Amino acid sequence: MADSPILKQSTGLRTLCIPGDLINTFIHQAKVNSDQSIVTLGTLRGVLCSNNQLRVTHLLIPRQNGFSDKCVMDSDATDVWEIHDKEGLLFLGWLHTHPAYSVYLSSIDLHNQFEYQRMLPEVGAI
Repeated sequence: MADSPILKQSTGLRTLCIPGDLINTFIHQAKVNSDQSIVTLGTLRGVLCSNNQLRVTHLLIPRQNGFSDKCVMDSDATDVWEIHDKEGLLFLGWLHTHPAYSVYLSSIDLHNQFEYQRMLPEVGAI
């Protein structure tokens, strides 16, 4: 009988599998905001597979307020958490645009990423 995958493990990092078209899909969805120099935020949700890999299956773009230098998810964006709970999805990462800047993680982004990785080390940031 094969062992079931476990969410928390003590050695090494698991592979985080991200669909090849995910970034282009997100960029397309964010285009209206990006054309206006407004940041767009998305979350990556997925599952733990039987081979103990983490697989992103959903890109969720919650209700949000975007500005030129930040994006804040609406505090009442319960639809994201309802989908998360209904589908039994794990939070596996996040992504956001920087329409006025190059690609990098700001100090605030790094702080947020650190907090996410404390919960699950494999969480990704794009």
